[in-house]
Amino acid sequence: MEDWQTATTLHDLGELTARWLEGAGGHPGYDGRPDEETLPIAGHLAAANRSGYVTYSSQPEFHGPGYDGATWWQRAAVEGLTDQAGLDRLRRAAARHPRLHIVAQTAARVRTSYKEAVPVSAREDGGPRGMLGQPRLEETTCAFGARLPVRELVLMFGGQVSPALRRVLRGAVQVTIADRYWGLESPLWGALDEFAAR
Repeated sequence: MEDWQTATTLHDLGELTARWLEGAGGHPGYDGRPDEETLPIAGHLAAANRSGYVTYSSQPEFHGPGYDGATWWQRAAVEGLTDQAGLDRLRRAAARHPRLHIVAQTAARVRTSYKEAVPVSAREDGGPRGMLGQPRLEETTCAFGARLPVRELVLMFGGQVSPALRRVLRGAVQVTIADRYWGLESPLWGALDEFAAR
């Protein structure tokens, strides 16, 4: 993991993350290779990482039986770091897809803030569904878009980062993009491809 300790820019982090997504190398924030659910979207994520959006959490759209036999739902979602120019490009790519919701914020001063967090995983309550088959949700189990302090970002990338990278993390924009709909095939991955192609 020495490469992670010597990274000094978002570009460095993006390249290292892309390699991990492609199965070459590790990631200090994860034990082993990407999760099974990440593999179908890994190409989109790797391209985005190499283009200035350093992703640290993602999930594909999903609905179906979960580990407990209940029906579980996921919104397609991704969160990561970029600079102002990257944020502008992400906003332009997402604007072509009205279903996509963006949250952009700078690092929290001291504590993680969940004020802007977006629920992205939930358990269905079994009641009738609403418009477009969207579920009635009993319990939200995961949210993306928490505003993280720099110390949390440092831990995410191994706990021992260069002073230059610490400054970059302090100034980076934390960007979450989530589909507004649960469980439906999402335009998010195409939007990331559009971002990467610019």
